[in-house]
Amino acid sequence: MQTQDTISDLIALHEQLMQETDRQVSKLFDPLPAWGYAQNMGFPTPQRSGEDNEYHPPIPGETFTGRSAIDLCRQGFLQLNKLLGQDGLTVFRLIGAMPVSSGQLTDLDALYEVKARLRKAMLPFRSHFRNDVIKAAFPEISLLQAYRLWPLHDCTQQTITRIHLTWNARGYTHGKITGQAAIDLLDALQAGDPRVDHGKYREARMALSFYRLDTEYTLIRPVRPHPRYQIQTADGQWTQQQAHLPLLCMNQVKKPEFRPLQPLSETMDDGMQRIMERHGADMLIPWLGILKPGCGLGRKKNPGA
Repeated sequence: MQTQDTISDLIALHEQLMQETDRQVSKLFDPLPAWGYAQNMGFPTPQRSGEDNEYHPPIPGETFTGRSAIDLCRQGFLQLNKLLGQDGLTVFRLIGAMPVSSGQLTDLDALYEVKARLRKAMLPFRSHFRNDVIKAAFPEISLLQAYRLWPLHDCTQQTITRIHLTWNARGYTHGKITGQAAIDLLDALQAGDPRVDHGKYREARMALSFYRLDTEYTLIRPVRPHPRYQIQTADGQWTQQQAHLPLLCMNQVKKPEFRPLQPLSETMDDGMQRIMERHGADMLIPWLGILKPGCGLGRKKNPGA
């Protein structure tokens, strides 16, 4: 239940988060980084609101280097509150990269501990009551921006040679799910999603009833396109990280090659549709993305081979 004490505790946590963020950002930029990259990310139009329930990816903007990039990076790390015109369904992003020493990150855990406490404090609140709490305690904050950690790559052993911005645009992800877990998922959807009508629910439960509860199925789920850092080190290895704030390159001296993010192509976001068309005959519950037992996403074999 919402109480004045609860609101007061959340307000105090918010103030502590703002203060600790300011302290840690000050350390990042003292002294000023020797180099920097930054690329603005515009909010999509239209944003998700009202009956528009589709996800609209962020829009890559202008790229900056030098002091302009460094100033933008500082603003990005400090940006916990919503900007003018930003609704609750979008999140601020600023992508880029800058060097930082290990000494400047010695007590970064102090900031992450406050973030974790705020997230834990918000867990008990659900649905519309959660929105009431946010409005009462910190109406300007974006919780997604408040929770997220800073992208970091340790360059002590292997320096970074290239940073390329790309989209995780395969369009889908897949994994294994048991019959019991599939039933639990169906029950949760039936209870919380009005689009799942009783007929679809009953047919799905019937399809699962022909198999044991411990039967394993392949589950395919759509994935929204988000920017990612593709990072190459001096040994030729590539790794990747989510790109929502500038990448902190710890103990990196030399400025790496930086390739900015390009607009998302329409052809890059149809992976889920392609995979569903390819495996249509293998589907046990098409609308949920569950394949028949024994069916996976490997290449289809020639029956005559």
